[in-house]
Amino acid sequence: MKKNLFFFLIIFLFFFAACNKKQLQKKSANLVSIDKMAAIVSDILLIENTINLISEDSNKIRMLNTYYNYLFKHYNITKEQFQKNIDYYLSNEDDAEKMFNVVKIELKNIEKEYFGDDEANNDENITIAS
Repeated sequence: MKKNLFFFLIIFLFFFAACNKKQLQKKSANLVSIDKMAAIVSDILLIENTINLISEDSNKIRMLNTYYNYLFKHYNITKEQFQKNIDYYLSNEDDAEKMFNVVKIELKNIEKEYFGDDEANNDENITIAS
């Protein structure tokens, strides 16, 4: 599971790098804080990883929709607000880097909780684009 989680983190970071060439978005009044956005992104990575571990014959799309609806409700954000926020963060290199550094810390804390300090201190599987 650990390697899958980092695999999806790396894919997400490649997505970030590809989107980094977008035109800089203006900060909106509804902009979610870096810490809250990092928590949302961390949860999304965990959701995606969990769903991808489920057998092929299960209804992954329905499960994803259920998890995402719960996630948006939990963080009191709509799908549209999330999309506007992710567009902003992916277009602003400095804020995106700060957010992904918080995501990295959150995921390392989760890893430490489940796998212990030795595995969590091994950085060779984690790469954060800068």
